[in-house]
Amino acid sequence: MLIGKVAGAGGELAPFSFLLAATIAGLSALSFAEFASRFPESAGEAVYVKEGLNSSALALVVGLTVTAAGIVSTAKIIVGFSGYLADVTAVPRNGAQVAMTLLLSAIAMWGIRASVSVAALVTLIEIGVLVVILGFGVLGSSGVPPPEPLSPSAAPSTGVWSGMIYGALLAFYAFIGFKDIVNVAEETRDASRVVPRSIMLTLAVTTLLYAAIAHLAQPGRSTVSA
Repeated sequence: MLIGKVAGAGGELAPFSFLLAATIAGLSALSFAEFASRFPESAGEAVYVKEGLNSSALALVVGLTVTAAGIVSTAKIIVGFSGYLADVTAVPRNGAQVAMTLLLSAIAMWGIRASVSVAALVTLIEIGVLVVILGFGVLGSSGVPPPEPLSPSAAPSTGVWSGMIYGALLAFYAFIGFKDIVNVAEETRDASRVVPRSIMLTLAVTTLLYAAIAHLAQPGRSTVSA
């Protein structure tokens, strides 16, 4: 969902938009990794605020804010999914959105084991598809001259660097899942060691995949459209 928007904003520097966003998000990732090792509890940010600032009220506000952010983020993903589905099938978008919401809710209510299993399966499929796309992109672009530099079309100004920065603001959306990792800390064996490593590994893999796909997504570079 992000590649097109970031590529439109950052142009030929779109991969660097993702790298910049990952660098900024890395500060949060390091903080989450440190807190997760000290307080391996499922409440995540709410626990960190309560322990650090000794305020239950502020912890409640943070917890509710995180919940709201999760709802908005999930809604955006479901809307994006229904749009892609409508492009290749006759399923109406509204019906797909309702069905996906009910399905995800049922999986969540089923239990943590089912939720993690489904999430792991979907993640492996997604990574596998991206790796295949990268493979075809690399093979298809061999011998093809690099494209002409792109001018950012969605940036606030006409400058290339400002377009990259604007693209990084959009790309930051790809790196907001750390709370989802720490929120299952209590379900993890040896959480104080495993969770921090998982956070950093997730950041590294996500950055590499997004930057590589953004590089291949530039007009004129990939020849796999056929």
